[in-house]
Amino acid sequence: MELQAELDAFEQDLDERDGYAGGAAGAQDEDAEESAEEDAEVAAQFAPPTPAQRSQAEALGFAMCARETLLFLQSEGIPTESPLYQTLLGKLVGQSDGLLHA
Repeated sequence: MELQAELDAFEQDLDERDGYAGGAAGAQDEDAEESAEEDAEVAAQFAPPTPAQRSQAEALGFAMCARETLLFLQSEGIPTESPLYQTLLGKLVGQSDGLLHA
């Protein structure tokens, strides 16, 4: 859910920038200054991730994969009360440092 919220926010930001760029009119100095600010912002977004950001991204990726695995088992008819499901859930939750709440 957090990943989807981030994707939605990113798309909204892109849409806002496209709308702003299409209707922007003004002095060239202001445009150049705003362009430089936007370039700096974009460069900051594509900077190498810090170790904290990298570990958070890995944890979220693990949580999403674990969630998909559990949903797949349910779609295949494995009940949530099954020992297989419960054991797998316990292992996955233990490895995700509490990020996965199934």
